[in-house]
Formats: sequence, C-alpha cells, structure tokens
Amino acid sequence: MNLGEKFPNLQVLLVDDDIHSLDILSTFLAELGVGSIHQYSKGQEALDFFDAQREWKGLVLCDWNMPEISGSELLQRMRTKVPEQPFIMVSARNDEESIVFAKDSGISAYLLKPVPLEELYHKILKVVHTQGSYFSAI
Repeated sequence: MNLGEKFPNLQVLLVDDDIHSLDILSTFLAELGVGSIHQYSKGQEALDFFDAQREWKGLVLCDWNMPEISGSELLQRMRTKVPEQPFIMVSARNDEESIVFAKDSGISAYLLKPVPLEELYHKILKVVHTQGSYFSAI
C-alpha cells in the first residue's frame, strides 16, 4: 500500500494503557515515517513528559478509556497549557454520545479501534494540514 507523504519531522506522543494497542500503533507510526515516537501506557506519564518538555511540538495520539487519567482528561489538561495542541482520540467506543462528546471536547480527529493503517495515515495527514500553523515550527 502506497500512502504517499511520510512524516519524518513529526513527533507523536502515543498514549494507550493496552500494551498490544501501543505496539501496533507504534509500528504503524514507524511505517508512516514518523520521526519521533514517545510512548506511554499511563496518562500521568504522558502528562509528565508533556509538562517537562516545554518546547515539544507534536501530535498526541491517545486512547480514550484509561485508568487514573482518561484520554479526555489528558486532553483537557494539555489544552489548558497549549490550547491549540493537536490531539487524535482513539477509542473502541462507537456510540453517538461518545463521538459527540469527543467532538465537543475539541479533539482534532477521532479513530475507532482497531485502527487500520490507512485510516491512521489519513487522520494524521488531515491534522497536519488543518493545524499547519502549529506544526510550522517543526
């Protein structure tokens, strides 16, 4: 499958409490040529990274349902510091209420698990192009 554009300058903060999903998404991101992947299985670890790396500019790819700090809570905490933070939510939840809540939360994109490589590519491409001013510093 030829997906065209690669993302060698893109940094991704990948957060998922399911180690299997984390491995699959990390492999997919590597196949898409993502330059730097920081992966965490806990929301607090990802938040600690985000807080410590003030100059970090990248895309957050995060699971919705996680213990302690959910994906939506992580989004809210990050956006209080960086309101334009690009954020793709990944979830197995496909009900209308969840999708509406995610959109109302201001996420950049929403992906359903299991995530196909091609769909991940198109969502990243969309976010990179629609939030280009954020990524222009990369």
